[in-house]
Amino acid sequence: MKENENKMNDQNSAAGDASDIFLKDFAAMSQFGATERGGVHREAATSADHETRAWFAAWLHENGFKVVQDEIGNQFGLSETVPGAPFLIDRISSRFTTNGRSF
Repeated sequence: MKENENKMNDQNSAAGDASDIFLKDFAAMSQFGATERGGVHREAATSADHETRAWFAAWLHENGFKVVQDEIGNQFGLSETVPGAPFLIDRISSRFTTNGRSF
């Protein structure tokens, strides 16, 4: 019984750590194009967009992803830990000028 409790505590701790990391990264990315009222506004090809792309590329590199950009400017990170089965992560917030924070 105690072993199961320890596993649950470890899982909860890992989930809490992941949540904290996500929120820290979301806050960091939200500073680019931040508005006076706490929102975000960054249109394509602006300095805020460029800064966000640079931040995301650095994050991808730091976390072991290969940075890829397609012909129309979408930015992706690829990781292939299992040969022939790449894992993809993208900057979905690039599709929204307000990054979910339209204040």
